[in-house]
Amino acid sequence: MTTVITESDLPLHLKTITSKQWNNLFQFIPEIKQSKNFGYLTPSKKKDKNIIEFPSYVQTDVVSRFKKTIYDLGLIFSFDWPAWEVGRKILNSTSPDFEKLSIITLCKLITVIVRSNRFCDGTLIMNFKNGIITNILEAIKKQTQN
Repeated sequence: MTTVITESDLPLHLKTITSKQWNNLFQFIPEIKQSKNFGYLTPSKKKDKNIIEFPSYVQTDVVSRFKKTIYDLGLIFSFDWPAWEVGRKILNSTSPDFEKLSIITLCKLITVIVRSNRFCDGTLIMNFKNGIITNILEAIKKQTQN
């Protein structure tokens, strides 16, 4: 049985993550920077006259492995992310300074992006393409290695 990590549990949980585990996450930074493709949109298909298969996004391997790693590390946690206006403002900002944000806020941003993808397919891929995921990872790395 998997334990659900809540926002109040997160500070203590982050202290249990070893440097080796953080490095497993940070190994994605150069791979993401070198990648040009993070996924693609499948076309809609008409299976028969009554059934239409809508287009959907297919993630590349690096995106899928990243997602598995952050879940394995417990960085996706339970909080009222749809109502988190601060996060929405940060992600909609033209040039957010991620290095000024706490690790908790950075983890909340990752949670928002990954959870949003369930309701708006392609959100995760877009945040890989626009550099947000890389910027968040670099900010977390800087804070955990000081």
